[in-house]
Amino acid sequence: MDEHLKRKGYAVVLSKAGASELGTFLSRMMKKSDGVAYFNCKAVDPKGPYFHMIVEDQTPTGQKIDFEIQIPHSFVIAVAYTADLKRIGFISG
Repeated sequence: MDEHLKRKGYAVVLSKAGASELGTFLSRMMKKSDGVAYFNCKAVDPKGPYFHMIVEDQTPTGQKIDFEIQIPHSFVIAVAYTADLKRIGFISG
């Protein structure tokens, strides 16, 4: 499989209210750059009563982990899907 296809992912951009509401619970997993709060996700499913995400993260020791969360649709303002999330302007690293 092409290396770029393996790295495809989603950046789920949160509204200011959504980021504020989730910040107390998920602040360590939430990414922030240029005033934008977002999650790096392997998969998303917007169908259903909540927006379902499989979020990619890293522990403080560097171990990669995935976890699933469901948030209200009103917390999401955009979803970017790309072969390389680092090429999205607001995503650093």
